[in-house]
Amino acid sequence: MKDAPVLSEMGRLRTLIVEDDPVQRVVTRGHVERLPALQLVGMVPDVKEAEHFINEGDIDLLILDIGLPGESGYQFLQRLPTAPATIVTTADPGNALEGFEHGVVDLLVKPFSFERFVQAAQRAGNSIFAKQPVDNATPTIVQAPTICLACGRRLVTLPVADILVAEALGNHVKVHTRNERLLATVTMKAIERELEGHGFVRIHRRFIVAGSAVESVIGTHVITPLGAFPVGNLYRRSVLELLATRDRAGEKETAP
Repeated sequence: MKDAPVLSEMGRLRTLIVEDDPVQRVVTRGHVERLPALQLVGMVPDVKEAEHFINEGDIDLLILDIGLPGESGYQFLQRLPTAPATIVTTADPGNALEGFEHGVVDLLVKPFSFERFVQAAQRAGNSIFAKQPVDNATPTIVQAPTICLACGRRLVTLPVADILVAEALGNHVKVHTRNERLLATVTMKAIERELEGHGFVRIHRRFIVAGSAVESVIGTHVITPLGAFPVGNLYRRSVLELLATRDRAGEKETAP
């Protein structure tokens, strides 16, 4: 399989920074410019100039300070007819709840690290791709689900169907496909949430496996096309139920 597509190959996310603090503007700009998947189109100090950018241009990602002079970032979001995917920034972590009520994809508490910014950009990428419409000219074609992963300085968009195993490694997850391994800056809890509803099963506190990749259970291990992975006692029953359900479905298909 060829390398997974990167966001910059599929169209970089046009990014606008709205920040009144000149020092923080420089910091945030540096983070944006370190990610090739993001294209910085402007930096403005207030919502008036931000509104001009949004009305005149195609903005994919808005990085918005809450504590702006005059109209706050939240007030600005509330009156926008259609807001871009938005990451809000604040010096007060108490603003988080209100932020998610406005539908923001993430909230960064200043000062935030580049690693934390990458996680937020990854969530924004997932949000944007999830909202992409299916071509109306081919209504019978279902858009294959994808997941956006931060892998080093890349934001990689990977078809969910390509993923066989997700393996927890501290604050990272190693994503196994048939032909490659990707080390993503994401928690196991977050990737489990992204994969929910797509036929994956938790087999161990460190491993999530595509149900279609589970070939059998031998002793304390699940056998997959990539080899054997340990199955935890807490998860063994759900794996066996998966196999039993699949076997029953297969028997129905082959019955005369």
